[in-house]
Amino acid sequence: MKIGVISDIHGYIDNLDMALEFLKHHPVDEIICAGDLVDRYPDGPAVVQRIQDEDILCVQGNHDEHPFDRQFLDEDTLEYCADLPQSLVLNRAGRTIFLCHANPWDLQQYVFPSASEDVFEQIMDIAETDIVVMGHTHTPMIVNIDDGTCYVFNPGTLCEMCTQGPVTCGIIDLPDNPDAPPTFTIYDVELGNPLLVDEIMMQV
Repeated sequence: MKIGVISDIHGYIDNLDMALEFLKHHPVDEIICAGDLVDRYPDGPAVVQRIQDEDILCVQGNHDEHPFDRQFLDEDTLEYCADLPQSLVLNRAGRTIFLCHANPWDLQQYVFPSASEDVFEQIMDIAETDIVVMGHTHTPMIVNIDDGTCYVFNPGTLCEMCTQGPVTCGIIDLPDNPDAPPTFTIYDVELGNPLLVDEIMMQV
């Protein structure tokens, strides 16, 4: 099973459509989103409509909870964002996936690849799943914890603002054999190429 992962769209409908087209041709079985649908760019209502039309499971980001560019957002968009769950636990191909925005405990604290082992241990302890998918930092991240006991995955961002590199999405490949390790790939959405993202090996 292949799961497409997107995050931090921030009202950029063109990049969302480009990512969805890429993921459909890859192809993936499902697409999930780690939040921040609105703010920064003005097409938040179109982004929310596309997420609904495509039946994409999505959690609430900090900008969805408290949008600051409210002049670009209609009441239906604001209501949808306010009603999003802050986390979801999914069961896919014999694995459990915890989907959240910034981390499993709040919508604000950034978790970068340079975070301490204590932070990743806290993520594992709270999520209690095989895989944790997060966004918020706009920085792609693949962390392998305790030789595959748990993985933390961030697909990066579809927003061109506040990012150092290309806009990106990710794919999680879950083998049919639940004992086989999943694989995680980050893609440059515009070029369609996989990016070299070092997998962090961490014992916690």
